[in-house]
Amino acid sequence: MIGRMTPDHPFYSPNHTPPQIKPRPVEELWTLRQDHVTWSADLRYHGEFGVECQIFREGQLVIGRRFDLKWQAIQWGEEERKEIERSV
Repeated sequence: MIGRMTPDHPFYSPNHTPPQIKPRPVEELWTLRQDHVTWSADLRYHGEFGVECQIFREGQLVIGRRFDLKWQAIQWGEEERKEIERSV
């Protein structure tokens, strides 16, 4: 049978260990305290898949968006910061 999974396949091996995943670097973009609430934005790098900007409220993820280029992620993050500042 073509493509059949057998007990000798590496996934089923008792000595199989999954590959180690390296943590992806995180860069803090900004932190803002407004009305007793802390907001922050981080950039997360995903190699060939681009850069993600994540917005947090009190440490909880609110929204994240991935971009092909770092400057695009920074620009979006700064626009989100301006929106938060205007929402007073």
